[in-house]
Amino acid sequence: MKYKFILIIFLIFFNIQPIFTKIYENELHLIEKIKFEELDAIQGLEFIKIDNQEYLIVANGYKNSIAVLKDLKIFSLVKVPNLTNEDHRPELFADVTFDGNSIFATSWRNGIVYSFDLNLKNKKEFFSYQRNFLGINFQNNKFFVAQDKTHEILLINNSGELIWKKQYLINDQVLTHPYGISYYDGLTYISFNRGYIIAVNESGDVIKSYLSRFEEIGKKITNLQSIVHDANGNLLALDTSNNRIIIFNNQLEPRAVLKYDGFTSPRGMTIDKKNNKLFVSDFFNKNIHIEQNTGIFIFDLNKSFYE
Repeated sequence: MKYKFILIIFLIFFNIQPIFTKIYENELHLIEKIKFEELDAIQGLEFIKIDNQEYLIVANGYKNSIAVLKDLKIFSLVKVPNLTNEDHRPELFADVTFDGNSIFATSWRNGIVYSFDLNLKNKKEFFSYQRNFLGINFQNNKFFVAQDKTHEILLINNSGELIWKKQYLINDQVLTHPYGISYYDGLTYISFNRGYIIAVNESGDVIKSYLSRFEEIGKKITNLQSIVHDANGNLLALDTSNNRIIIFNNQLEPRAVLKYDGFTSPRGMTIDKKNNKLFVSDFFNKNIHIEQNTGIFIFDLNKSFYE
């Protein structure tokens, strides 16, 4: 008991979070993998349901396109011409969200948020800033957007106007490369590339955080990307470099690791909360012009025990 007390003091002194809860490890239970020839280098995903009709919205990286899958069967796609990029490289769409009427997609290359209707028509330039937008999430008539180049989080209203932008500091060090964004119970959760997660209110104040300072859960967290909440408030975070998903409870304590051997470079996640289905996109490519092993995996979380 004496040594455990000393360990706790040591961890607090160095701003390290002690973990004494049991960490579960399990395999993700695959339902199916879907793939269309036009879908390669997939990044962001968004599952929505309108009038009992299911849709999966897809941000397609090097293919420079946005796609919509209706009931995972009927496929539509729109390729977006470059508007501001003089070297004519792809937009590199990173993430998508839905406000109940329109699709919003972030362009990593050009720093633009585009909007489309659900039929992928009426394309508009909703908001522009500096290059390298990544995650986007819509809640309460506002958009949280992750800016990779400046390491900022932006809050934008539904008219496309900037409300605030912030960098976040831990021990006087800027948290770099924000990526995933998820909303749950009044707080917006943001993942940062090197293993940090913060939860902020609408004013941008940090309410709670997870700071990965040492090797835990088997391997060091080095590349957190997309995050999403399940129906019970657990946060699922893609640890892309280690091809796994880490589960955090409502207090941002790591509770479980879910693995799947078929991953090569998982990037995007979304969830059907009613049926507890998890959708994960795989981006892997050996060459910028040759995409391989890309597709969308669908997992049954009811059979992927992590609580």
